[in-house]
Amino acid sequence: MGIVKHIFIAAMATVLTGCLAPQNALMVNVDTHSWHTSESVVFENLDSLAMRDLNIALRYNCRLKECLLPLKIAVTTPDARYFE
Repeated sequence: MGIVKHIFIAAMATVLTGCLAPQNALMVNVDTHSWHTSESVVFENLDSLAMRDLNIALRYNCRLKECLLPLKIAVTTPDARYFE
């Protein structure tokens, strides 16, 4: 019974420490009547050696009349390379 308890505690510690990764959330409000004006969100990565994931979530309601939403993602690397 003691070995099962130790395995369970080790598994829980592994699961809980996996949730300690730094998370950043940036949000911007846009014009609710039109998507014709552009907005930008700038995220500066201070740790350029670590791998990062970028997730984009859009929230909208029935007032959005357009069927397409252009989205541009541009990245500048520490050595000044630009990707879009």
